[in-house]
Amino acid sequence: MIKKQGKGHSKKNKVYKDPVNRFVPEGMMMIIDENNEKLGVFSKQEGLRMAEEKQLDLLCVSPKSNPMVSKIIDYGKFCYHRSKKERESKKHQHIILLKEIRITPQIGPGDLEVKVNHAIEFLKQGNKVKLSLKFRGRQMAFKEIGAQTINKFVELVGEHGKIEGNFKDQGRFLDVIIIPTKKT
Repeated sequence: MIKKQGKGHSKKNKVYKDPVNRFVPEGMMMIIDENNEKLGVFSKQEGLRMAEEKQLDLLCVSPKSNPMVSKIIDYGKFCYHRSKKERESKKHQHIILLKEIRITPQIGPGDLEVKVNHAIEFLKQGNKVKLSLKFRGRQMAFKEIGAQTINKFVELVGEHGKIEGNFKDQGRFLDVIIIPTKKT
C-alpha cells in the first residue's frame, strides 16, 4: 500500500485499477478526446503526449478491440463520478431476506397471535417468511393437524402475504414460504 505524502505527492506513486497512462497496453489505438470527438488512430506514445499537453490522463477504455480505444480524460474526476454512481445504485436496491418463524402443531392461541404479528411485520418490510412447523415424537403420525395449523396461520396473516408454492415435508418439519402481497 502506497502512503500519500503531503501536498507534493507525485502521480508516479498512485495505484490505478484501470489501464491509465503508462499502464496502457502498447500498440495502435483510436483516441477520443475529452469532448467525445474521435481524433484518429495513434500509437501509445503519441496518445500519452496529447494527454500530457492537455494535462489530462490517457485511459484505455477497450483494450481488446482492434484498434484499442483510449480516451483522454481527467482520471480523478472519472473515478469520482464512477464511485458516486455505484453508491447511488446501492442506495436504491432492496435486499429481500428470508425470515424464519417456527411453530408446533399444538401452539396456543396467544403464542400463535404473537408469531402472526412478527410475520406481518416481516412481510410489511418486504421480506419473505419461511414458516416451519416442527413435529415432536408421536405428532409425526398426525401431519394433517400440522397442515391445519399452517392454514390457520396463513389465514391470520391475511392480506399481508400469500403462500408461494406448496408445503414441503422435510422429515420432522413441514415448511411453507409466505411472500408479501403487492400493495396498490
